[in-house]
Amino acid sequence: MDLFNIWSPYLSSPLQVSFDVTPAEAAIVKNGTPRFVTSCLNACGISARPQAWSATCVRQSYYSDYLYSADWRARWDIAWAFEVTLSTAVHMMNYRRIFPYKTDAQDETSQGSDEPTIDTGPALLIADFSTDAVLDETIWRCVNDWKGNTAASADLHMQYRRYTDGPMQARLIVEHVEFPHQLTALEVLQTSLRKIGGVTNWRDLVTSAASGRP
Repeated sequence: MDLFNIWSPYLSSPLQVSFDVTPAEAAIVKNGTPRFVTSCLNACGISARPQAWSATCVRQSYYSDYLYSADWRARWDIAWAFEVTLSTAVHMMNYRRIFPYKTDAQDETSQGSDEPTIDTGPALLIADFSTDAVLDETIWRCVNDWKGNTAASADLHMQYRRYTDGPMQARLIVEHVEFPHQLTALEVLQTSLRKIGGVTNWRDLVTSAASGRP
């Protein structure tokens, strides 16, 4: 039984790897254990042991299969963004993988815990771009225009993952989002990112791949 999906592994240095985790069954993550994090790494083809890690619980719609659900919690489901320091250096080519890896390991620190509500907390917005062109300025202009038009005051943190096969993933953490009241504003930003060529849900990548589009 697959308990978790592991998405978008990315090696930012030989000792630093990041990935996202979503529940495939009725299971949750809290702090993570060495066994759980090791299982995630092994699923991604990384044999090095974890030395340290952090897990940030977010709401996101990139990995959601229910974008048109009337339930906002289904549209903006929970995920955990992991940052892992490895015990030994590894060398892994960063290729984009559309489908998730799987693990049936459980996070024992979550036993007895309920699913996080995250009524106020961070939101993770992801947009994939088909080329590693110089898009940073265009993306930031899009984000800054959105901030000005919506009077958004939350702290914003942008990260980029550039993959060997060309695509780039822009990842925007928006802190202190009030759910569900501010979802409309976040979805406006997603629409703006799509207008400049971003893909904001993983299933759209599947559709593009099936049609032969980049």
